[in-house]
Amino acid sequence: QLRDDGDADAPITGATEINAEYRMPFLAHSTMEPMNATALFTGDTLEVWCGNQGPTLMRDKCAEAIGLDAEQVTLHTTLMGGGFGRRSEIDFGVLAAKVAKEMPGVPIQLTWTREEDMSHDAFRPAIMGRYKGAVKDGKAVLLDAKVAGPSVTASAMKRLMGFSAAGPDKVHVEGAFDQPYKIPNYRVSGHLTEMDIPLG
Repeated sequence: QLRDDGDADAPITGATEINAEYRMPFLAHSTMEPMNATALFTGDTLEVWCGNQGPTLMRDKCAEAIGLDAEQVTLHTTLMGGGFGRRSEIDFGVLAAKVAKEMPGVPIQLTWTREEDMSHDAFRPAIMGRYKGAVKDGKAVLLDAKVAGPSVTASAMKRLMGFSAAGPDKVHVEGAFDQPYKIPNYRVSGHLTEMDIPLG
């Protein structure tokens, strides 16, 4: 629970109550430009060209994947046809590095088909939210939200960094608990579910 102002359980006399439930499915990022990278392996160095949202991570993971030190890899971060968080993943760059290693001295370009792109994403999670609100004299006096779904942070941190995130999962209820509205009774609860699906 990252926000609990006032008393969300207390009855509010004369208020109009509003209840709503929201459900969102798992979704791929659907960037305009499918995942792609160009790579050239020379035997002791690697150059990679790709639009990415984590240059240091991309460079280090490409190096690790083909047995080089990070200093032996030059990463050129190019313009990209949409990222939306999808290009913070390293899978497409690492795959290009592995293919390039098998063809020393030959620049290779890897481009996923749209089908490969959609089926290999780190998906936006399916989420369900139940909200209760109350309005009195034209003003919001209550917002009580319960949000349930799997954790993007836990999935991405483990996959990309190799360790688990610590502390409360703020991203899980981001945009709900951190609103600037001065609603006197304001509670947001996050409920994490376990699902073995890569999330991003």
